[in-house]
Amino acid sequence: MKTTFKKLLINESQTKFLNEESAIREWLDKMGVEDYSINGDMTVSVKGPLSLDDKNLEEIPVKFSEVGGSIDVTSNKLKRIDWAPATVNGDFDAWDNEIETLQGGPTEVKGSYDVDGNKITDLHGSPKTVGVSFIVSKNPLHGLAGCPQSVGSYFKAEACNLTEIDDLPRSVGTNIYLQGNHISSLKNINKFLKEVNAKNDAKGGKVVLSANPITAGISALLAIKGFKEVVFDGVKGQSSSYQELIKVAEIINKGLKANEDPFDIQEKILDSDWSSFA
Repeated sequence: MKTTFKKLLINESQTKFLNEESAIREWLDKMGVEDYSINGDMTVSVKGPLSLDDKNLEEIPVKFSEVGGSIDVTSNKLKRIDWAPATVNGDFDAWDNEIETLQGGPTEVKGSYDVDGNKITDLHGSPKTVGVSFIVSKNPLHGLAGCPQSVGSYFKAEACNLTEIDDLPRSVGTNIYLQGNHISSLKNINKFLKEVNAKNDAKGGKVVLSANPITAGISALLAIKGFKEVVFDGVKGQSSSYQELIKVAEIINKGLKANEDPFDIQEKILDSDWSSFA
């Protein structure tokens, strides 16, 4: 006789987890999970990676305390990630779900953290540090507060309906991608982002802001350590003011390429026909 999962559920945080070994084992076996052990507290340790992608899951009723490699739960219908272990030794891929909150999820991810294409409205609950990339694009974010403070490679929050920069990682290994939002000012960007291209990558140092209606504060980019290029191109049908913004970006990029002093580049912007963007 099969165990009835519903009779064996207990509340932990806001997700219900199975608390009887037979029910846990039945669910894990059904999902094809291998090389696992069930701990005394009814949490689960997995020796290798955990692959639960594309299984039409609305919830994961098992609490994992340890996973030896990457975690892939992409293309499901999950709303929460508090079933995940505190530390992920590889990548954490949870894109294309219905996740509403990052609270209770991993606090340390040694690989990439990708929650692209969910229903996340804020970044509270994010890991403080991410070893590789942090990707939260295509989520209806109200802001970036709560984002990681250090990202080993790139940070990407594309098409998130952002209207301002209220936070960013203090250090990013390569590039920042914020294209396709509604950001109008960059005045505070250097108060949050202190260093870009911390890895000194040949293709690093870019801040990509294409398709944002920026009208002020672009000079603040010049105060960011490692900054090499601002990108506004690749967008068709934008307003005349956006085209003017591209002219300002050309002044910045040309000056940086020639190793000009940031203050001299700022003066060139202030002396140009587009000084209002400074």
